[in-house]
Amino acid sequence: MAIALGLQGLFRYVHLDGDQSLHLYKKLVKGNWIQEFSRAIDIYTGKIKGFKDVPEDQYMREETLKGDLKIRIRNIITVELERWAGISTGVEKAKPVAPKVVQKPAPVVEDDNPYADNPYAPTPSP
Repeated sequence: MAIALGLQGLFRYVHLDGDQSLHLYKKLVKGNWIQEFSRAIDIYTGKIKGFKDVPEDQYMREETLKGDLKIRIRNIITVELERWAGISTGVEKAKPVAPKVVQKPAPVVEDDNPYADNPYAPTPSP
């Protein structure tokens, strides 16, 4: 926790680390994985700074966050693939499909006369 003096008076705030910031940002953007991923990349590259436990030095920051970023990417991809495939057990469940009605073909009637349907067939003589 930190305390800051501003124009309106004293302010108290919690100094977040990168992971806490991403978790809160995910709630803010309502789970939009593209914006969440973009924010994670911005923290990794150093465009967004000032988090505790995130080094300011580029090499140290990238080495420290590399593993976390890989896990975050894997989790985002897995969640999105499950959602797209309809496998997710959350809000989006696969809807049952109504069975198709299949009409049965007409039964085949066997005739003793193999030429019954052929108009050119010879007729049996009496």
